[in-house]
Parts: sequence; structure tokens; C-alpha cells
Amino acid sequence: MEEKRVLILGSGRLAFRLKKLFLEKGVSVMEIGSEEFKERKETIVEESSMDYAREKLTDCGISYTSAVCIVDGEDAVNIYFLMAVLAVNENIPIYASFFNESLVSKLALKYRNIKLFNPADIVSRLFVESVPKLMSRDEEVATIKTYADNPRDGLVFWLLAGFVWLILSGAVFFHFTESVGWLKSIYLVITVITSVNFNDAELTNHGQVVEIMRMGLMLATYAYVIFALAFIVDYVVRRRIDILTFGRRRYNKRGHVIVCGLGRVGYAIVQDLLGRGEDILIIESDPNNKYLPAVRAFKVSTLIGDATLKHYLVDAGIGSAKALISAIDSDYINLEIGQNARVENPNIRLLLRISDRSTAEEMKKRLNIHYVFSKSYSTARVICDKVCQLLNKPIIVAQK
Repeated sequence: MEEKRVLILGSGRLAFRLKKLFLEKGVSVMEIGSEEFKERKETIVEESSMDYAREKLTDCGISYTSAVCIVDGEDAVNIYFLMAVLAVNENIPIYASFFNESLVSKLALKYRNIKLFNPADIVSRLFVESVPKLMSRDEEVATIKTYADNPRDGLVFWLLAGFVWLILSGAVFFHFTESVGWLKSIYLVITVITSVNFNDAELTNHGQVVEIMRMGLMLATYAYVIFALAFIVDYVVRRRIDILTFGRRRYNKRGHVIVCGLGRVGYAIVQDLLGRGEDILIIESDPNNKYLPAVRAFKVSTLIGDATLKHYLVDAGIGSAKALISAIDSDYINLEIGQNARVENPNIRLLLRISDRSTAEEMKKRLNIHYVFSKSYSTARVICDKVCQLLNKPIIVAQK
């Protein structure tokens, strides 16, 4: 019986994990890393590069291969591999990984043997499918109760409450000293504090206590006006300067999803979340990120800053968020963000992107992280499933 063999083209995490999965399933694997072509610069810049690639593929026995998996981490390298494979055998089943599928979408339509897989979309679906089942109603209420309102909002409340108290206390005073009704008393207070009189309200009691009260009302009113102006300057002007300079602002959202990192995976997650009608807030450190104009066009709240710093998480409303997704291409940074988020809101549900699957499982178990996903492993598993279907091999059962 002829042995069925798979050829893996490319280097990186995805190629490594795909090879490991195939070997676990008893599939014979042959691999060619992209470094074998990068070492010869002439194969990149000269027309003979395609001849060299064809020769390499022929030497490795592509004619005896059941399927080809093109899974380098760079789309440019994968296009190069794809052209070389088609040049040798345009009918062989090809499973190719592309972050930008539009680059080869026309080829996929022309050649039905080409199957495209977008790693960002694959892991994005895993993240987004986990969001609806993150919270029960009781958990959601508990999270909202832990939310600390903006201290400035409390200051505004007490400022207004104090001013109302000033008017009411003055009205009580004039009600008894001038022997007038409550409405007239309030009117007298307003004429005193505004220094406006239409000759229809006049104080008849000119004792020292009344004079002191009048002076106190006017001085207190002017103090409130000065304080209010200072507050406006501090709260509005400085806040605007912060936004223009650093992109910072305080969001008062509830029940939203915070996405940290607007790379290829983060952008795919945002698109899927928008499709599900989720309220999203993005934290991105690069003000020149190429995806920012697109998400802003969809009116998605965006905060420019370092998500590893706690005050940016607070600005993003971490206390009232229902989930935090950290999709940055760094296991350590994602873990740091997750742990800082846990400190600010013990009830927050965390979904982190972790490259190494075994490390991800340990983090999930020992650090109380609810969902941990590996882009390379998730993509490798999907591709392996499809190839095994072709080879009539057992399918990998998705782990719960």
C-alpha cells in the first residue's frame, strides 16, 4: 500500500506545531524551511529563483506527496512557495496559510485544490465564541457593583449639592427673618447672590445678622464660581490636552469588551465582535497603527496607551468590563495585562493569546485565566483536520 505523505513548506511556530500534529497521527511528513531559500539571496532577486524552487521541490519528491501545506509566518514567503508548487504540479491539494487572503483569492477560485486558512480569523473566532458564555447574570451584576465611578463625577455631585444647600439655607433664613413665603425667600436669595434686583424684592430687616448673611451668601457664591471655573479648566482643558497629546481619556462604559493590541489577530477579533453587536474598547500602544483608521471609521472607542500600565486599564473602564482580550504577539505582555486586569477587577474574565500550548494550559489552570488560545496551534489543528480528512485519517477532537 502506497504511503501517504504530506509536504510542509515554511518555518515558524505554525510549521512546527503542524508537523507535530501530523506525526502524532502517524502521517509521514517531509518539510522544507523557508531559510533554505533565504540563504541563497539570488533565489529572491533573480528570475532563476523559481527554477531553484522547482528543482528543490522535485528533489524532495513532491510528485509522491499527497498534499502540500504552505505555512510560513510571512505571506510573501507563502506566495513564493505557492507559485513554486503550482509550477511543479497545479493539481496537488494545497493547504495554505495567509493573513491577507485577498492576495491569492483569485488563485483559490481558479484552482479548487487550493484551500486558504487565515490564522488571525481562526483564533479570532475562538476568542469571540467564548465571549457570550463568559458571564452569568449574577456575575455581571457583581462586576458592575465593583466598578469605581470616576472621582471627578463625585466632585461634580458634591459641588452641585453644596450650591443647592447654600440656596436652601439662605431661603430658610430669609423666610424667618423677613416673614415671607418660601418662594419669595428663594427669590430673595437669588437676588442677593446674583446682585440683580428689579425693585420687586427688598429686604426690610437690616440688622447685623442679616447683613452678615448677605455678605456670606455673596462671598460663598463667588467662591463657588471661582471653584467651578477652576474645575472646568482642569477637567475640560487639561483633559483635551491629554487626549491630543497622549490619546488618553476616561471611559464610563459598562458590560463592554476590552481588546488589547490591534495587530492582525486583534483586528480580526474586533471585526468579529462588531459583527456580534458587542460594545468594544481598544487599547493600542502605536498611534500610527495601520488598523486605527478602519476601527475609528466604525466608531469604536480607542485608547492610545500601554495596556500593561494599570491607569490605562482604569481609563478603559476595566472595573465594569465583562471581558478582556489581550491579543498582543507576546506571551509575557499578555500575561502581565491579564494579571493587572485581575487586580483592578477580580471578577473580570480573561482571554489571552499565548503562543505555547502547554504553557497556555498551565496558565489557565494556575493563574485563574478563563480562556487561553494559541494562534499557531489553533491554525495547525484546523489544517491538520482538513488534511486528515483527505488522507482518511482520524480527526483531532477539539478540546473543551
